[in-house]
Amino acid sequence: MQAPTQTLPAGPGRPGPARPDTGRLVQRLTAAMIAVLVIGPILPIVYQSVIAQPLYSPDISFDASAYVRLLTETGFLKAALNSAWFGVLSTLFAILAGGLIAVLTARVRVPGSALLGMTMLVPLYISPLVMSFGWVILYGPVGYFHLLAKAAVPGLDWNLYSVPGMAVVSGIAYAPLAYLYCASALRSADPSLEDAARTCGCGSLRVLTGVTLPLMRPPVLYAALLIFSSAIEQLSIPLILGKPAGIDMFASFLFDIGLGQTNPDYPVLGAASVLLLVIGICLVLLQMRLLRNSQRFISVGGKALRHKPLDVGWLRLPLGLLALAIVVLGILAPLAALALRSVTSILSPLLSPLKVLTLDNFRMIFSQPSYVDAIANSLVLALVGAAVTCVLALVAVLVSQRSPFRFRRGVQILALVPQAVPAILLGLGFFWFFALVTPLGWMRGTLLALIVTFACRTLPVAYAAIAPGASQISRDLDNAARTMGASWLHTLTRIMLPLFLPGAFAAFILVFVQMMKELSSAIFLVTADTQLISTTVLQLWLNGEAGAVAAMSLIEVALTILVVLVLGRIMKVKAHG
Repeated sequence: MQAPTQTLPAGPGRPGPARPDTGRLVQRLTAAMIAVLVIGPILPIVYQSVIAQPLYSPDISFDASAYVRLLTETGFLKAALNSAWFGVLSTLFAILAGGLIAVLTARVRVPGSALLGMTMLVPLYISPLVMSFGWVILYGPVGYFHLLAKAAVPGLDWNLYSVPGMAVVSGIAYAPLAYLYCASALRSADPSLEDAARTCGCGSLRVLTGVTLPLMRPPVLYAALLIFSSAIEQLSIPLILGKPAGIDMFASFLFDIGLGQTNPDYPVLGAASVLLLVIGICLVLLQMRLLRNSQRFISVGGKALRHKPLDVGWLRLPLGLLALAIVVLGILAPLAALALRSVTSILSPLLSPLKVLTLDNFRMIFSQPSYVDAIANSLVLALVGAAVTCVLALVAVLVSQRSPFRFRRGVQILALVPQAVPAILLGLGFFWFFALVTPLGWMRGTLLALIVTFACRTLPVAYAAIAPGASQISRDLDNAARTMGASWLHTLTRIMLPLFLPGAFAAFILVFVQMMKELSSAIFLVTADTQLISTTVLQLWLNGEAGAVAAMSLIEVALTILVVLVLGRIMKVKAHG
């Protein structure tokens, strides 16, 4: 039983508590806000799946037959198989690309390894939607490089509009995750293991395959689960590359039922959402279990480790060329094609780009008030949303890890729950939540609804970025302040908050980037007045405006990078490890 803390009377140098129950009120309000934010969009989804009418209907009858229709009549099982295959291939490509470059930059150290590693992180700042546009422009059926390759090598052909083609694009988009986990593990691993292998007479190649690569097993497994779960909830790549070929995935299936039909079958939509939610929860639980049992790849600081570069002999050149091909052909070339398409009226190897240069695509964007509003909405949402999310996450960390609150463990769990909910389900859940809760109905169709949804979506990102700082700050500071008569709230604002700010600033940049890229959670909530860059780009693509798509995509990339650079300089933090 915890002994009561004796509070000394306030005096010189002893700040007394402003109000006895203010700290407890903050703790309860934080727990309540996070509970509503997280549970609010989930309950309507479950409720809709077990009733026969739309949940806003005045006459409700309970009926779970939607699950039967979902599994027998709607093609859901085919979409599930496509998603599983797509997720496996995406994970495989991402792990191979990210793991290879991690080994080459952290161990083999090929020429230009620093630049190679920096380039590998570029997709972190670019949405899969924008990446898929670049790939279509370059490698699609009438893509620039595709036509060049077919002309140079008769009979050469490939199909980007297929599950393997989609998986390659997705793998490149998520390869930075594999790279960061693997590179961190390699840099923090004890070099004495490799030295011992060399002492036993093992050559560099044997050390690489027998010691170095096995050390990557825990981060590879964790990254694989993270990439797989991200891939199967992906909406943009299945919409851009899958729909033209009639390939449905989980997210595009929900998109079709909810937005692609005149009279949506809401019970089936709810049932499909519940099944996808269960899959997401299972994957996150598996990630948590794996992370708990695989702490070896987490770097906790300490004395710097010096690793001797591995000499892989003649393999150094082909491996280096392969890594160069991945970043050039997979990342830089599609972005270059996107940039070139934005300043040309057409992009074809049969016509010199110099003859079709134009700024009409950008004129079109900036001459249409709706497109300018979409850019402004995205910036406002990302900046305000990131600030709101980080403040909430910061208070949640302080409540869950530095307070005597009875339900502090519950606050931590709730703050991480949204990572188990696919993004498109969050958007759908909040859409129904605002319709079901009458006092909040005014929020539908407003930017505030998007801010709330995006805050829920990115809360785990912000919490995970801030929380590690709590374990690095001694509790002696809290105890000393309480001994001097300070309340929990006074200790929080005067001592803890300044120490947590660096982590909060880093979280702000991470959340800003995520919100600028987000599409899936916005798709059910946007209106004509609250369009974002991502939703506008998708609509332009569906209308066949390839030039405007390229211009708007380039604007999104430029704004994201510019804001990240400015914020990074001001806050003296960076958005990646």
